[in-house]
Amino acid sequence: MRAAARVFRQHGFAAAGMRDIGIAADLSPGNLYHYFRGKDELLFFCQDRAADRLLRALKEARRDRRPLPARLRDLAAAHVLCLLDEVEGSAAHLEVNALPARLRTRIVAKRDALRTRRPRARLRGRPRRHTPRRATRSSPPRASSAR
Repeated sequence: MRAAARVFRQHGFAAAGMRDIGIAADLSPGNLYHYFRGKDELLFFCQDRAADRLLRALKEARRDRRPLPARLRDLAAAHVLCLLDEVEGSAAHLEVNALPARLRTRIVAKRDALRTRRPRARLRGRPRRHTPRRATRSSPPRASSAR
């Protein structure tokens, strides 16, 4: 997986080939085809694992009883760490449209599960309501326009 992610990053998904991935993984293309039908399945595997990691992080945040800002911070950190991951993350946000329909549908369903509601609602927290007055109190003072 690391080799596939590296080749996808270096050459882009469209230009990457199974031969390139096999060479990077120190495998023959035939051996690689034994495990995956093509590069689209490799991309799907990376995207699927990344979505699973994010869904697990969301599930953990839901169960957590700490204040909402702490849970959101942890969820954001989990997302960033997933994106930076050498295996799944780098390929997780490549074009979903590069996948065949049978694989794309599964990834889109997982992605939509992460996006269906506002994060606040999913985490069952009640953040403070922001009013214009409260927002202006937290804003830095404006610089004087007089010269």
